[in-house]
Amino acid sequence: MKKNKTEMNMNDLAIMVQRGFAETATKQDLHELRLEIKDNYATKAELRLEIKNLKDDIEIMMSKYIGSFRKDFDDLAKRVRKLEDKVFTNR
Repeated sequence: MKKNKTEMNMNDLAIMVQRGFAETATKQDLHELRLEIKDNYATKAELRLEIKNLKDDIEIMMSKYIGSFRKDFDDLAKRVRKLEDKVFTNR
């Protein structure tokens, strides 16, 4: 009975070792993984550049918007001053 149990454990161990080797990566798998990682790094670099370009574009648009807002604000301030002068001098 003891011998049979030992053989069964040896068989289980052999099956486990076989499965372990079946799941081991080959050199080709590792090479493909390295290439995929390199592609991802290139993609990340491209994305960083694209984000930087978009940020620059947004800053330009915001500068234009702020400039037009200031112009509108200054025009409105001039009109309000004229109205205030008329209203407060006629009192």
